[in-house]
Amino acid sequence: MTNPGPNPSGTLTGAGGIAAWGQENSNNWKNSLGQGVINSAQGIGIFGTVTKQAIEDQGTLITGFGQQIADLEDVTRTGVTTPAWASAGGRDLISFPDTMMQIVDTYTDTGNWDSTIPAYNPDKRAAEFAFLRGGLDRPTPLQVLRIITGSDSGLFGIDAWYLGIYGYDQPNSRMIKIWDSGDIKAVLVGQRRRYHIATGLSLMAEPDQLFAVASLQIAPGLAQRTRGHGALKLTNISEQAGTVPQARHARVSNQSALPTSVTMNAFEYDKRRLMWAALGASTT
Repeated sequence: MTNPGPNPSGTLTGAGGIAAWGQENSNNWKNSLGQGVINSAQGIGIFGTVTKQAIEDQGTLITGFGQQIADLEDVTRTGVTTPAWASAGGRDLISFPDTMMQIVDTYTDTGNWDSTIPAYNPDKRAAEFAFLRGGLDRPTPLQVLRIITGSDSGLFGIDAWYLGIYGYDQPNSRMIKIWDSGDIKAVLVGQRRRYHIATGLSLMAEPDQLFAVASLQIAPGLAQRTRGHGALKLTNISEQAGTVPQARHARVSNQSALPTSVTMNAFEYDKRRLMWAALGASTT
């Protein structure tokens, strides 16, 4: 339904085109999606108020990307286990339940509309990290990395998109890269969706290991913008000194590729948001 008023707080808007795009019928949308048609020049620039056809998720497993960089011998078990959020199937480690990214019906005297889900656009060349812990009562597969992006590609798209999995090396107080996707920009489509990226890993996350999912987008052009990440707004309240990590979300700026390792004091911790990310089995 058309939004008659200002966008709700926390939404992500862009360069228009929603009216024409919203009129596209269901069959045309599904056909274009099935053919992998990606037209960044028609990027809608929003992460939210869309037709039901536009937000359908086909749940396709994307294969053929990435390689293992390191094994888990340096990923230390910390002895600290926190309750683990689980995916719909119950076998993923996730940064927070995606059910918390709610679309809310808003009613006023002038009409009603759906809000958009929380999201943010990362800085260009900033590697974004979402921390999560193995907290299940059994080892968890690392077969798939999952992440949510929005329908807000820039006028000329992005140059590259990298994903990575990191594990905590406690003796050296750093996160080390276990897996790197390489450039997977080619799999991006123009709609909001959840991506399921097969890692090819046979490694298992132990219950008290600390991991991070990283995302890096390269978009140096003035007319370019990064894709939005599904996220949750947080309280900006600090942790006690010495807590590892100091926040659930962090970044490392000015990167041209995902770093091999990052010391814990080199992170720029962000206490205002948390990117949604998950690690788990290929089918949960």
